[in-house]
Amino acid sequence: MGKPIETYQIQAYVDGQLSREECLEIEAEMMLDPDLQDQICHLRTLKSQVKEAYQAIPVPERGDAQKPLKRVWSVPKTAAASLLLGVVLGAGMLGGYANFSSHSNMQMAGNFAPGVTQQNKYIVHLDSEDFKKQARALQEIERLLAQGGSQLQVDFISNAEGVRMFDVKNPNRPQLEALLERYDNLTLYACKRALQRVFDRGEAFEVIPQVQHDKPAIDAVAERLNKGWKYIKI
Repeated sequence: MGKPIETYQIQAYVDGQLSREECLEIEAEMMLDPDLQDQICHLRTLKSQVKEAYQAIPVPERGDAQKPLKRVWSVPKTAAASLLLGVVLGAGMLGGYANFSSHSNMQMAGNFAPGVTQQNKYIVHLDSEDFKKQARALQEIERLLAQGGSQLQVDFISNAEGVRMFDVKNPNRPQLEALLERYDNLTLYACKRALQRVFDRGEAFEVIPQVQHDKPAIDAVAERLNKGWKYIKI
């Protein structure tokens, strides 16, 4: 390949999202790079484990059908947490495995770091351009901040098409900026790679000034999960 293979390209390859030509290029590189072979093999194994974990989720009783299901993710090593995120988040695929409840559009997971839980620190993750989901994310953030007080910290992180939440033309922008004015403990992050893909397509897109976008979403989320932050997927 003309340039180094990016992590998101490896993840897209594992998820079967690349064209035949792109797959052939990566497979040719694998022939020359044993480390790349190992990385792809490891990611495939983790992806399989994630599938098996969510297939084991119990079906709720009929009387609890309207209650959102919750599942705590537990990974024994923080490094594995980062790799697991690489499988299900790095290529914008977190919704594919985290949406295990058909009764709710919001899921919560516990921390990845065993024995460490930050009760007052939350990640709210959005990967959709759906305006209703964006509004729901803002409602959840407002609820957390209103109930948690000044000691609570919320990081609103978007990737894939969710970065459109942070376009200056987004109709939900007034509500978002109202939250920023009211709360100093809310921080916005947009995935660097997702934004780059939007810019590469030549789309008219201007990022809201308050948004940080200096790193991929996978890195931002992994750093916080490894420190025990709680995670909410919208």
